[in-house]
Amino acid sequence: MNFYTIFYKILFKFLKIKHGKNLKIYGKIFIENKKYCNLEIGNNVEIFPFVHLKFYKNTKIKINDNVKLDYFTRLVVANSSQITIKSHSKIGKSTVINAGANITIGEKNVIAQNCSINSSSHNFREKVDIQSQGYNHKEVILKNDIWLGANVIINPGTVINEHTVIGAGCNIKGHIEKNSIVKNDIKLAISNNEN
Repeated sequence: MNFYTIFYKILFKFLKIKHGKNLKIYGKIFIENKKYCNLEIGNNVEIFPFVHLKFYKNTKIKINDNVKLDYFTRLVVANSSQITIKSHSKIGKSTVINAGANITIGEKNVIAQNCSINSSSHNFREKVDIQSQGYNHKEVILKNDIWLGANVIINPGTVINEHTVIGAGCNIKGHIEKNSIVKNDIKLAISNNEN
């Protein structure tokens, strides 16, 4: 067991953070707003250096079994929301998951580097400065067995159904049917005849 795993297990005990067996933390991580920290970690979770977890009041992050958070991943929960990452999912380097409404990432999902998953966006009206306009919050659901390529943006209210591939660089909003491939905003059905 490495130094960082031992250190954070001690810190988690102090912060009353539940974690399962075989937790591995490979370097320094950041927990912002510790007084609101509501974090639950399952078994066999791997957390790489510089992961950033930011909490606000009445929020929660739940990381299930066999999840991997790669370098510089950032998870933010606000507005009484919850981020749930289900078992065997892998979150790529520098991906940001920003929850103002609930975000659920299903089982066995692969999220590549530099993705942005948002359940909040700024409102916009003319003649009012952006910072004074507030936010729009809509739940995001990524069901099981989904692959997001690098640099994908997922917008508030999006639902992506099972066994779907979202190609690199896509900007997604809305409902994506199961067994789809989305590339350059074009949806293609996955053929059952492919070898």
